[in-house]
Amino acid sequence: MTKPPAELPLETLIAALRGNETFFLAGHLNPDGDTIGCALCMASVLRRMGKHAWIYSADPVPDNLSFLHGASRIHVGKLPRRRFDAAILLECSTPKRGGNIGEVLSRVKTVINIDHHRTFENYGTVNYVDPTASSTAELLYGIISAMDIRLNSREAEYLYVGLATDTGRFHYPATTARTHRVAAALVEAGVKPSKVNDKIYSTRAFPALKLLGTALSNLTLCDGGRTAVSELTRADILAAKALPQHTEDIVNFGLMAPGVQVSLLFREEESRIAVNFRSKGLVDVSRIAKSFGGGGHKTAAGCKSTLPLEQIRPKVLAAVKAAQDDAQRRATPAKA
Repeated sequence: MTKPPAELPLETLIAALRGNETFFLAGHLNPDGDTIGCALCMASVLRRMGKHAWIYSADPVPDNLSFLHGASRIHVGKLPRRRFDAAILLECSTPKRGGNIGEVLSRVKTVINIDHHRTFENYGTVNYVDPTASSTAELLYGIISAMDIRLNSREAEYLYVGLATDTGRFHYPATTARTHRVAAALVEAGVKPSKVNDKIYSTRAFPALKLLGTALSNLTLCDGGRTAVSELTRADILAAKALPQHTEDIVNFGLMAPGVQVSLLFREEESRIAVNFRSKGLVDVSRIAKSFGGGGHKTAAGCKSTLPLEQIRPKVLAAVKAAQDDAQRRATPAKA
C-alpha cells in the first residue's frame, strides 16, 4: 500500500468522507486529466460507499478525455441549486480556481481541499495538500487505499489518466518512486497503459492542431536562447474555432529547443491575458506566476492578467530573465 505522509490529516479526511452523505465535487478551470480523472474516481468510490456525488466543471471536458466513462455526465457550467453536506475541491489552490462556486461552498458544512500545488491556500475545513506528490491522482490513490477500498478497473483507469497527464507521461521532475509504485498498482488493477496513452496523446481535435501550428510559427527565443516565447491572440483562437482546452500542452513544445530552460505561452482571452509557464527545473516558475497573482508547481504554473498583451508581456519576460540570471548564478560554482 502506498501511504501519504503521516503529517497530513488523513484520519480527519476519511472521517469527513464517511460521515457525510451528499457531495459536490469540482476541479479547476480548463480541467485536465488529473482534475477529471480524480473527480470521476472520487465520485465512483463515494457512490459505492452509498453516498451521492455531483460533479461540476466550469469548463468543458477536453476532447481527448471524452472516452472516460461518465465524462459526458459531468455538469458543465451550470451550478446546482440543491444543498450538499460537503464539497470536495480537487487541484484547486484557491476556491476561485474552481470557477464561480462560492455560493455552493457557502451552503456546505464541510469543504475538503485535496491538492498538490506548491502555491495554495488552506481554505478548506480539511486541507489535504502535499506539494511533493506528482499529482492529485497519486494522493487520491493513497487516501482510497487507506480506507481499505479496492479500486475497480474503471476507477484505476481514472487515476492512471490523472497520473500520466500530470507527470507528462512520467517525464516531469515531480515523478518519484512512489509515483511509479502507484502506476504499477493501477496497472495491476486492470489499466491498459497503451490504450490510455493512445486516447490521450494520439487524439487531438482539429482546432487544437491549427492552434499548435500558429503557436509554433510565432515561437521565438530570448535571454540568449534560455526562454522560448509564443502567443495566441483572440483572433487566432476564433479563426481556429477553438476552445480554451485546445491550448492544452502547447507551451510544452518550447522546451524542446536545446538550451531552453523556460517556455511561455501568452493566450489572449476575452478580457484577460493567460500566461502559461513551463520549466526544465532550474527556474521555479511557480514563484514567478505567484508574483502575477497566479501559482502552480516549480516546473508548471500559470497566471492571468487584466493588462493588455503589450503591457504584461514585457513584465513577465523581465521577471523570467531575472529568475534565469539568479538561477544561473546559484548553479555556477564560486571561483576559489
